[in-house]
Amino acid sequence: RAIALLPFAAMVLSGAGEGSSQQEDNRTPNPSNSAWRSLTSLWSCTGCYSTPSNEIPYMAGADSQSSNSGGPPSRRRTLATKLTTTEQVLSGLQPTVRRDRSRGRLRSRWSQESVLDPKFSAALVIGSFTIREQGSCDLEVNSAYGAAILMPQLARTARWPMYLTGLTVRSYIFLFLNMILQFSLLGLISREENVMNIFAGQMFLCNFWQGDPGPGGTMVTPARTYPFDQWVTRLFIRDSLKAVFPEHSDDVDAKVDPGEYALESFGARWVCCAIFVMATMGEATLICNMGRLLYSVPTRAESWLETAQGALLEPDWLDRVRIKIAGIPARWKVANFILVLIPKALIWVVCCRVGVSFLMETSCIEDLIINSVALAFILNIDEMICVTLMTDEARILLDRCQDFICYDDRQEAETTEEEIRENFIEQQKLKHLRWWGWWRLLPMKVVGNVVLTMIFMLDYYAHHCTWSEQGHLVSKPVHVPLSTWYSPLSFVLPHFFPVDSEPNPVWSMPET
Repeated sequence: RAIALLPFAAMVLSGAGEGSSQQEDNRTPNPSNSAWRSLTSLWSCTGCYSTPSNEIPYMAGADSQSSNSGGPPSRRRTLATKLTTTEQVLSGLQPTVRRDRSRGRLRSRWSQESVLDPKFSAALVIGSFTIREQGSCDLEVNSAYGAAILMPQLARTARWPMYLTGLTVRSYIFLFLNMILQFSLLGLISREENVMNIFAGQMFLCNFWQGDPGPGGTMVTPARTYPFDQWVTRLFIRDSLKAVFPEHSDDVDAKVDPGEYALESFGARWVCCAIFVMATMGEATLICNMGRLLYSVPTRAESWLETAQGALLEPDWLDRVRIKIAGIPARWKVANFILVLIPKALIWVVCCRVGVSFLMETSCIEDLIINSVALAFILNIDEMICVTLMTDEARILLDRCQDFICYDDRQEAETTEEEIRENFIEQQKLKHLRWWGWWRLLPMKVVGNVVLTMIFMLDYYAHHCTWSEQGHLVSKPVHVPLSTWYSPLSFVLPHFFPVDSEPNPVWSMPET
């Protein structure tokens, strides 16, 4: 107790020194001095906190009698008296102490053999992770999406004060700004692929590969494989020579070889598409966590702000307040689902579809590698807005928001040694493994990454490619769009709202 009170003693004695001129003896502090009373109160409360409450009775009015008398309190009165304010501050710590003590009693019931047994220690690790499998739900602390969920609930809890209402309005402004920027960038990339490249006469790359017929009608070989820009330039030179010297058209065809537009490496395409989808898996996890949060929290109006127990002596007011995820009214759940969750999930789906399609249209290995990690930055715009544009107050509130626990945190304290041995030692033996439990041996996130990559690649093939008579996946006939306008419906749902184009194609797969 004395060591714990040393910082307080230094502060108190420095305050007591200011009134030393009014004391007859500097070595004897004035009991009526407020600094000395603070130190005495802290000493008394520390004694009361360290001593069971049933051993120290509470004497109502003892504090006022002591302060009014002007004399120093006796040792008996000091130990028998609790300050009402400080007792209320420290009363919130008692459940934690009891919980720790209860856990201590549970530990004391563990046998010495179990304490020294490494299998029992492993069972504790396995059991802890098993109990926490349901995990906790949290907000994105560095994202405009997290602010759009937190700020309205804080304002609702405080009955919409002007300050928190302003933070709520600004959080929605940043949310809509983020959506506009993300949708605009993805829409421009999709417009380049589906409109502007078509005006340039570019067909879709599909599976033009070595040993198969290319878009020019000849067989693709490694020495004759070029990116589209180089290939169309070589075609232009050949056609210009034939136009200038029409009488030498046969010689030009025989001696000027433009090559073919084809893919350089199938392996690089698959790996880079998988890396790009892997870079977006974090966003998919955040979407799932947000949906789980909206589903798990109670559908009722609960307080997201409360005074932290045992923290009223903190000098910082923010340390005296606890910000937590709690119940959300039904109307706010619907609003968050429509305004936050659905747009976030839609942006992720569109980003993956546009990004994979962009990589599928890239023929060079170097460009594939660079573009596989360059497109994922679009999904990080919400974090960029939070860091650079949002106020410090909003970021502080996001950082202080506590998670919503989805598992029973009392289960560890209530589980006996026999249950631990039965559930996390005996049942963990491989002989109890059944065929439906083999999925636990697989890295499910890797499996999900592969499945998502295949889904988006198959979507590209279904939308842009067709089977040739030789059994190869080649580009569909290319039709020039009627205008450069690219509607949002064609961008979001291209299978249902295709781009309006000319009826006659400007390119189709030549017969070989």
